[in-house]
Amino acid sequence: YTWSFTTEMAVGPEIITIAEAKTRDLGTVVTVEGIATAPTGIYYAGSGNTKFYIQDATAGIQVYVPGSVGTLPTVTLGDQVRITAELEEYRGEFQLIPASADDWLITDGDPEDVPDPQAVAIADIGEGTEGLLVTVQGQVTSRQDLSYGNVLLTLSDGVATTDIYIDGNAGLDTSAVAVGDDYRFTGIGSQRDTHYRVMPRIQSDLVEIFPAPVLISEVQVRGPAGGSDEFIELYNPSDTDDFDLDGYRLVYRSAAGNTDYTRFEWTTSTIIPPHRHYLLVNSSAYSGDVPGDATYSAGIADNGGLALRDPEGNIVDSVGWGTATNIFVEASPAPSPASEESIERKPGGDEGNGQDTNNNYEDFQIISPPNPQNLASPPVPPIGPPFVPIYEIQGDGFASPYDGQEVATAGVVIADFQDTGKNGFFIQDVAGDENPFTSDGIFVYEGGNTVDVALGDFVTVTGTVDEFYDDTQIVLQTVTVDSTGNPLPAPVELNPPFDNTEALSYYEALEGMLVSAPECTVVGPTNKYGEFVVVRADLGINRVFQDDPQGTGERIMVDDEGGTRYYVKVGDSIAGLIGPLDYTYGNYKVQQRDELNITAADDPGVPAPPELAADEFSVATFNLENLFDTVDEPGKDDPVLTDEEYQLKLTKLAAAINAMGGPTILAVQEAENVTVLADLAISTVVSYNVTLVDGPDGRGIDVGLLTHSERVTVLSAEARQACTTLDDGFGPGQGDCPEGQNMLFSRPPLVANLTVDGFPLTVIVNHFKSKSQDTAEQQVTLPRRIEQAQWVASLVDEVLATDPWADVIVLGDLNDFLDSEPLAVLTSDGCLRDVLFDVEKPSRYTYIYTGESEVLDHVLVSADLEPEFQGVMPFHINADFPVPEVEDDTLRKSSDHDAVLTWFRLDPPVAAFTAEPIYALVGQDVIFTNESTGDEPLTFLWDFGDGATSSVVSPTHAYSAEGNYTVTLTVSNTWGSDRASMVIHVGVVPEAAFTAEPVYALVGEEVVFTNQSTGTEPLSYEWDFDDGATSTEKNPTHAYTSEGDYTVTLTVSSPWGSDQASTVIHVGR
Repeated sequence: YTWSFTTEMAVGPEIITIAEAKTRDLGTVVTVEGIATAPTGIYYAGSGNTKFYIQDATAGIQVYVPGSVGTLPTVTLGDQVRITAELEEYRGEFQLIPASADDWLITDGDPEDVPDPQAVAIADIGEGTEGLLVTVQGQVTSRQDLSYGNVLLTLSDGVATTDIYIDGNAGLDTSAVAVGDDYRFTGIGSQRDTHYRVMPRIQSDLVEIFPAPVLISEVQVRGPAGGSDEFIELYNPSDTDDFDLDGYRLVYRSAAGNTDYTRFEWTTSTIIPPHRHYLLVNSSAYSGDVPGDATYSAGIADNGGLALRDPEGNIVDSVGWGTATNIFVEASPAPSPASEESIERKPGGDEGNGQDTNNNYEDFQIISPPNPQNLASPPVPPIGPPFVPIYEIQGDGFASPYDGQEVATAGVVIADFQDTGKNGFFIQDVAGDENPFTSDGIFVYEGGNTVDVALGDFVTVTGTVDEFYDDTQIVLQTVTVDSTGNPLPAPVELNPPFDNTEALSYYEALEGMLVSAPECTVVGPTNKYGEFVVVRADLGINRVFQDDPQGTGERIMVDDEGGTRYYVKVGDSIAGLIGPLDYTYGNYKVQQRDELNITAADDPGVPAPPELAADEFSVATFNLENLFDTVDEPGKDDPVLTDEEYQLKLTKLAAAINAMGGPTILAVQEAENVTVLADLAISTVVSYNVTLVDGPDGRGIDVGLLTHSERVTVLSAEARQACTTLDDGFGPGQGDCPEGQNMLFSRPPLVANLTVDGFPLTVIVNHFKSKSQDTAEQQVTLPRRIEQAQWVASLVDEVLATDPWADVIVLGDLNDFLDSEPLAVLTSDGCLRDVLFDVEKPSRYTYIYTGESEVLDHVLVSADLEPEFQGVMPFHINADFPVPEVEDDTLRKSSDHDAVLTWFRLDPPVAAFTAEPIYALVGQDVIFTNESTGDEPLTFLWDFGDGATSSVVSPTHAYSAEGNYTVTLTVSNTWGSDRASMVIHVGVVPEAAFTAEPVYALVGEEVVFTNQSTGTEPLSYEWDFDDGATSTEKNPTHAYTSEGDYTVTLTVSSPWGSDQASTVIHVGR
């Protein structure tokens, strides 16, 4: 390029080529110059940011200017740009990021200065085309209309595929681009993670390619007679129509040339009949046996290109060969023929020369000897696709071995969805191949074709096999109804295995075939897409849980492409399920073909919340599901509701909140702003104050709090954002984070310090990253949720470090399961417990996804809050129920999540203790064990009844004198005080002593025993007179009936111990 800058930048780093810049280490500051090949404003770069592309003679690159750097002048096509910037890489693509507005110099240019796009084969789209202006061509095999007006196309040339990404900011009209069309796309080669793509810039970058009515079919550039021994052959591929060359010109360009040189121009009517050829030969040296139909004089070179232009100058067909890079090359040049060789359009010979994929390299082959044909040569048929049975197209894996290839196949129409959103029909090979691993059915996508088939028609179709988002289908070209009224194949009765991996293989082998199921039970209600999920009734399963250890593969998804939408809830029964097995949006599903029989289960009614006493309060979390207002917020992708939609949404949510009894504290997710929460609170039975802090979410949804205005005082509330080095593309941007980091949360946690009736409480409201991008094979968003959980755990630690007795609730839509890694992070140190574990298994769910009941919404409480915690209930009013057939103002389906309601009792102290021993000896330690309860911190005052006191939790105390002492424990906390008392009896161990009179007694004479024992009352006595007689009197008498010496023993006992004394009584005559 020739540079003509009129303003010089300050002397800076050496100017290097873009190609060399790309070899430098990331973070290196480089200076490059280039022509703007894509202007500002057409590619989304994030709010307030800008990007465009430049290219020099060596390479191209993206220039990314953050809004914080300064205001970039508008860059238009052809502008000359010199920039000093840091080389970085985002999602795999190189970009230059300037540090300030002094780092660029932009000089107005002309769109004519933009370099010609480089024509490349689709297979060559990759690292080598990143940042370059390129042109590719092929057939559009899929189209996905995304949000913001973005369009994602898949382009195939029969060999490879690539993405064509049309940014909605470019404002291009793509309404005419349809699956099955042939297109030539020009744009910037780009990379997004592992995907390479082409991004058109302007409307002229989208050029539809129509089938050429006449083709350049063979070229000889050098023959036995030398360099001028040449011929050029044309071919009419039509089956029925003549082609008239009148007004057409055949032109030549050198390998890198940009000037046409006419080799022949037809000025009168010249007809090429169907399947016939027309031969032009060099008049000076052509030596072939087949005479030319016309001659030309100027030659063609070993490397070059030819084009046939119509009377308006448009290229009808072209071919480049050898090292040609001119615009006549379609995708990639054909090989260069040697002497006595030619390049011939495939398939060649008697099969004709009709292959036209707009890729010269793929369409032409070298042959020897050459095969010139003229108008007198016999007609040869055009190439047609090979016939491949359906089961071979499907293959025994998850993708077709024929993906991207044109085929012909045949089968009986088993389902006709031409008039529905599927725009096609299913066919099945009735005989099949009896291989259980290959499907005998397939979907035929009509695209822009208009056909008329019916159930039972036996049809032959031609088209391109396409793995449309992993669904094997045929993009229709032609269909022939061979016969009608044929019997349909018997449907395969579905009985999928529980194991999820085995279930995928089971379903893949049936993809496209007619299937059925006996009576089934609904386990996933009708969603907004018309899908619901069932299991076979004979399994005896009423609900499928996400964490079922045997798997959840038994689920059968049903879709409504048959035309009728059924509104079913969990527990309903259905019969008559039959239709083709489809695969869309990552799930296998039966496209219900015939009318279903539905038996509705009893309505479970609205759950009854607990009736709370005056000293109790409730806390709930509720995902409000897209509570947006009627205002379009600048810079946000926020849905804008009509006034009617907005009021209906508020009415339904308020009814749900009121049914919960108006929780004292309500944590909410997916609220756009404070205003929508204030509007919601107008219709609730409880007067609420509203707390919400706006976050950086791209759609504008945030977390917030509704708090009872008479019972709750919010002392402080703060959104606690964090930074991460994760480069997963799911962050909301850098924000205030350091260089190389991005914000961890789109919806940062809201930390609120508040009181309920004076009771201090910290509430942390959360909405973690969604699982929507996760698959069974790869949970791409999990690392971000783990870091989010780690951050919230650190916030809890921060609170407890200040006050170990703090009461903390962490709650919200954590977008992960009870047994997930993020929840393990939150509960691993024992500071928090998820109270959802207290819910009985049949009710333990808050969300149903593809028929799996699962817990996404959680309430976790700190250890000190456990005594106050009274109960928990998922409030099942949404997850089990279908979207309404007719919108209503009831609480049902007010959201796609069920709320979680918990309740607590304000915990005043209850004094209680035990003592050991209750009967203590003088001087003996009595151990007092405190069993009081109440919210911490608690204070204790012990009165031991002898004038001594203590404030120890569980003290010991010894008494110095006998007596009965009343011990009183007084326990106090914020909520009041309580007392408990107990009597401690203090005494001494008894000492036994007695006298007897007479010691020498006669037989029959009474002996009087006088007890002289001492000790603390109560005392008990047991006398053993040694003749079998006993007594418990204090001072007994006893007469002996026989002579002898008798040892009398007295045992004295009390609660403090026992003692014995003995003496001998001599009895005689």
